[in-house]
Amino acid sequence: VFDRLGVFVGGFDAAAARAVVAGDGIEAWDVVDALTSLVGKSMVVADSADDGTTRYVMLETLRQYAREQLDETGDADAWRRRHAEHYTAFVEQIAPGLHTADEAEVIAQVARDLDNLRAAVQWSLESAASSDAQFALRIIAPLGNLASSNRSFGIGVWALAAVARADEATPSLRCVVLATAAYELSTRGAPDEAIALAREAMRDGVPPDCPEPIMAPLALSQAQSFLGDFAAAYETISGHIDLFDARHDRHATAVACAIASNWAAASGNFDVARSDAERGLAVARLTHNRSAISSCTFALGWAVWLDDPATSVELFEESSRLSVSLTSDYTGTIGPMMIANACLRLGRLVDALRSMRVGIVRCRDTGEFPPLITGLDLGSEVFLECDRAETGALLVGYLDGPGSAINVIRNSVLGHDVLSAELRARLGETRYQQLTAQGASMTIDEIAAIAVDAIDEILESM
Repeated sequence: VFDRLGVFVGGFDAAAARAVVAGDGIEAWDVVDALTSLVGKSMVVADSADDGTTRYVMLETLRQYAREQLDETGDADAWRRRHAEHYTAFVEQIAPGLHTADEAEVIAQVARDLDNLRAAVQWSLESAASSDAQFALRIIAPLGNLASSNRSFGIGVWALAAVARADEATPSLRCVVLATAAYELSTRGAPDEAIALAREAMRDGVPPDCPEPIMAPLALSQAQSFLGDFAAAYETISGHIDLFDARHDRHATAVACAIASNWAAASGNFDVARSDAERGLAVARLTHNRSAISSCTFALGWAVWLDDPATSVELFEESSRLSVSLTSDYTGTIGPMMIANACLRLGRLVDALRSMRVGIVRCRDTGEFPPLITGLDLGSEVFLECDRAETGALLVGYLDGPGSAINVIRNSVLGHDVLSAELRARLGETRYQQLTAQGASMTIDEIAAIAVDAIDEILESM
């Protein structure tokens, strides 16, 4: 039992231990007795999870020893296969809940077993057997949308690693795995590669049995938006709304409406954006799915953002409240940035600064770099308003340089060209060029730290 437990990475529960370890002369009750004994010997630590179940963790040095012992038996792959098989079944059982009111609970379950899921994917992809690779593809595809909403989980990274094995999957799994990898590429600043891969994912359309049908049009439209082609991005996603509706897939319909609304708003078509957002919100409410409702509420806030900033603030705040339990949902990170911009236009400078700080820190801490960069662009004129032109110039330098590849919108209150012209007038051309060049040489962490420090200094002075 001890040797076989070495296939687990991180924590596991008794049910997983019985499913993976029992067999070949060891009964399920033997596994439970062995766990109790190992806990008593302090070789395994038992702890209570948030859901009330007991989780077990083997000390890392002992786990490595157990793996070595297992390797010496010559049967290690058989037990790693059992491990991968168990966690594939686990994902396929819980993943449908990501589209329902159970979403937060499912995300928490994925988070608890993330190390085991990662290990199962890695072993499966390293195996030469196509039957083993299927485990990885069957884990990645149902969790594909978490590559967007919970990027810190690393599902997009797994999908990239699985691209070479995707043709071994069924058409529905292949579509989602390639689309998830394409989404990851776009967030890394490679939109052209992402478009090519997303089109390959949609080679045969979006199969009706896709576990995450939204991923393919989402990945393609996001990459198109990063190239500034919002018309193409809108056409890509809006063309799937009626398809998903005809399939009675409420979750995909609602999310597609939200994304379409965002691209319409980004291109200045606010009436279309509002219509799409309202349609999506009506459908999302039928799903009771917090992230779908949050996404559509956020989209509606953006749709009324220019004409009614007060209402947009209320909608953005509601979107953030809805997504707060979902770890690192996209709307929960970019929402405070949009609130900051709207507050600035309402003359609520302190609220704008505080909200912008929350957004920057949240994005930085969760690794949500696309909304961080977009939010810095949206909030850059805050520094001009607060007579921090040098900070504003550093931001512009970064946004025009390395940040340009993953900036979804260039749609700030003043407008980017107007902001740049005002910074030039205040700083002088020579100083402006020096600062923008300096900003272009910075990392995202450095530019975020500068923005946070400047906000803290402004708030303290106020």
